[in-house]
Amino acid sequence: GGKPVALRTQNGYQVWVTDAVGETTVEVNVVVPASGPRGSLEYDFFVPRTPVTQFDCHFPEVGIEPRLQGAVREDRTEANGVTELHAWLSPTSRIHLVGFRDLGGDAKDARVYAETLSLLSVEERTVELFTVMRYSILEAGTRRFDIAVPPGFEVVSADGAGAFRYTLETTDTGSILHGETAFAIRDAYEVSLRLERSLGDGALNVAPPHAIGAERETGWLGLETIGTLQVEDKGGEAVVDIGVAQLPAELVQNAVSPVLEGWRYHEAGATLHLTATALPE
Repeated sequence: GGKPVALRTQNGYQVWVTDAVGETTVEVNVVVPASGPRGSLEYDFFVPRTPVTQFDCHFPEVGIEPRLQGAVREDRTEANGVTELHAWLSPTSRIHLVGFRDLGGDAKDARVYAETLSLLSVEERTVELFTVMRYSILEAGTRRFDIAVPPGFEVVSADGAGAFRYTLETTDTGSILHGETAFAIRDAYEVSLRLERSLGDGALNVAPPHAIGAERETGWLGLETIGTLQVEDKGGEAVVDIGVAQLPAELVQNAVSPVLEGWRYHEAGATLHLTATALPE
């Protein structure tokens, strides 16, 4: 009825306790910070899950192309210097809005440098490789991010900002992930990968993912494993054993188990040869 209501904290939520019955309309004003790389405005927040969610917003300028993830229907108009978006969503508890402006530029004009942080997790039957590709993009923008996936590994997930989407191409030497954003990215960008393969007979060749088309690429690789496996380093190509102390702190902190070994490489095509032997219970 247009009057403020008292809230209290319950199980981590702000709760309105009332004896009222029947349909009630509650107006909530929320401040949501913007995020996203240069050239975009991204908003991501949670909402109450209802049978139908209607979402209306406006940007006080034109040239912005807002997109709402999971929208069943969208109507976008530009008039009088304002961009309006009206959308309807199926039942959801999350609103993810991307408003982007095309900065121009093409992949062939951009100078791309890459740094790769990978964590290899070896378990009794499976091997998982968690990788973050960090791009530095100079002189122009690019929308394409092609990544070579090592042989034997399957892509479980690939994520990035800016309405990132990808397709997979199978080749004789593995597969290629063709990633693309909705707008051209400049300065800095990250793609997160989760790869998986079976352990098999215990012989394991690991070639970290690498950025196709990057002018220069460096990378870090850490190893974690469960206590009932003995993993031995059998050498490799273009990799240097640096120990755990020299690995980036964020790579070590994201590991579930203690990181046992660390390597660094300075070029694409680096490969590490490992063997995993089961120990007595």
